[in-house]
Amino acid sequence: MSNLDEVDYRILKILKEDSRTPFTEIATTLGVSDSTIHVRLKKLRDEGVIKGYTVDLNEELMGKKVHGLAMISVALGHLEDVAAALRDHENVDTIYETHGVNDLVALIYAHDLEELREVLMEIRKIDNITSTALTTILKIWK
Repeated sequence: MSNLDEVDYRILKILKEDSRTPFTEIATTLGVSDSTIHVRLKKLRDEGVIKGYTVDLNEELMGKKVHGLAMISVALGHLEDVAAALRDHENVDTIYETHGVNDLVALIYAHDLEELREVLMEIRKIDNITSTALTTILKIWK
């Protein structure tokens, strides 16, 4: 496992806020050399701390203004199959495996409540799902 120090954590915090931040800007902000940033980032990538760089989309600006959490219970031994089926659904953004009443929680984006309902109906048709419940997200605080 990686031993991260304060500089590593500060680099990661900056990149988490904006992964496009130039290395020179990170170096200036942290008071270290550009080469330090290059070496640290290579180490963080090589050790798997940084898995990749991605785009954080604003689903609302893309027309998907309704968000929901589908709590899903799965038949014993079929968790991976159900998760794989959910991964293929275009409205499912993130899938969490959980401990407790439900086995999976899926974050769903939809254009409106009707589409959210339709997505839930599609999810309920996936083999080996034993129950579902949906919570509509009213506001995102963080």
